[in-house]
Amino acid sequence: MGIGNHLHTNSTIEIILISIAGKKPYLAHKMDSLYNICVSQTAGLLKSHHWKGVTEDFQPVNHFSSMPSTIVDDLFAYVVDMLPHPVEVSDVHLLLSSGRLQHFKLEHVLITREVFITMLMNLSSASKELRSLVLRKLAFSNPYTIDPIKRHLVSGTIECLVRMSPHLELLESCIAFNLKSIRNSEHLKVLKVNFVPETPLSNFLIVDGDFWSNHTLSVIEVYQDIRNPVHYLESMHILKYCKALTNLNIDISCCLEYMHTEEMDNGTLDTQYKLQKCFLGSESNGPATITALHIATLTCPFIKEVDILASDNHVIYGLRDFENLSNLLVQWESPNGGNFQLGIQMLLETMGKKLKTLHLLNFFTVDFAALALNAPALEELKVEYLSEYCGQHGTHNPAECFTNLKNLILENTDSNISVSENTIVMLLSSCPQLTNLSLFPATHLNDAVLSKVLAKNTLSNVKELALADCALTGEGIKLLAENLRNLRVFDLSSSEIDFEEAAAIVHSLNVEVVMVEI
Repeated sequence: MGIGNHLHTNSTIEIILISIAGKKPYLAHKMDSLYNICVSQTAGLLKSHHWKGVTEDFQPVNHFSSMPSTIVDDLFAYVVDMLPHPVEVSDVHLLLSSGRLQHFKLEHVLITREVFITMLMNLSSASKELRSLVLRKLAFSNPYTIDPIKRHLVSGTIECLVRMSPHLELLESCIAFNLKSIRNSEHLKVLKVNFVPETPLSNFLIVDGDFWSNHTLSVIEVYQDIRNPVHYLESMHILKYCKALTNLNIDISCCLEYMHTEEMDNGTLDTQYKLQKCFLGSESNGPATITALHIATLTCPFIKEVDILASDNHVIYGLRDFENLSNLLVQWESPNGGNFQLGIQMLLETMGKKLKTLHLLNFFTVDFAALALNAPALEELKVEYLSEYCGQHGTHNPAECFTNLKNLILENTDSNISVSENTIVMLLSSCPQLTNLSLFPATHLNDAVLSKVLAKNTLSNVKELALADCALTGEGIKLLAENLRNLRVFDLSSSEIDFEEAAAIVHSLNVEVVMVEI
């Protein structure tokens, strides 16, 4: 039976899908809704097995093999993510075996091992065009009845697919498999390992007992915690032999000291890495040392983003030597907090104007006016602090601040101390671009303080809002909802109004807001 008998009434869908996918971007966006309707209709037909058994000249035919990869990718994503019923192999068989699928992603999916294995086997036979394989937060049904044979088959199927995909560029998996399978992935640029490897991480670089250089991997992210740290010798091998590496989420401080301290001391250090993001210090290795930091500034001249665990203000101040730094996370080692004024403030006075993102964790005497004055270009600010600086010699509030700030998260780790009224008014009155705001706790945010803020800044761009233990009454909640017209998620707790009453007020003005009690 020919395709005409099966698809005659749906040929318009196929024509529209192909024509819209081929349009230039400035035309395609005008027909997005029509394209989405066609994708939805076609996905429904796939789910109902509309094309099962279609033949031409008595031979099985897969008409998705002649479709552009963008359409096949969109259809696969829709069937997996959007349709209400669990995905079955028969739903996506034609897409997997079309030879056109470029992006395979299963995320937040509950699936049986049998279905998972069969899907990957179907794809393995036609995976020459596959560019990305993403298995993220995947859950198998009956997780407590794991058959060792099935577990081996799952990992073996992933390894087979990787080996059969010559153009694979991105690989992310939460399911364990042998990393040796990526040895011949000549185009692999991004590797995200969200599991604890059974063998040393760097083993994929070993061929016939020797380490071989990799010239394509630019991003490596590895799961690790205090129980499963990555040994510094493994990170050393990765740093040394992955020549194109720009992003590595492993602490490199120990391996830098191990490899380059002697060279730095005798003046022969000339190694340069391409890293643009690095981690210095960790719970397992301890805080970064001044030696490790100095070596990093000498060997990593392209660094734009640093995540550092510190216990020394000299180390924090030394961050100024990263000339291209724009994103910074500084955590002071527990249990004691770091002195904001002796470390962070001095650093910001020298290079704060270059920063776009700043996260500060576990600091006391935080001077928010100094933050605003010395880091005016921030687009994201997160501060987890022990106390604010409220002395008379603190920095005066700037006339305006953080005009580019989009994300602001302030959390006092002592639940008995709230973000001060002065800080709330100063910051929120001057952030016209703010889209995400979180205050934990917000005890000093009452109706009067809110009115002061809204008189200067309507916060009309805020989409996500979290206020813990605020003091807003029903009038304040109403005022907030009237001004925040783009609000979509509102996490709230207040000492002055029940959550249900507050939710009713918000929904009377904006039914699209998702309310969450905290």
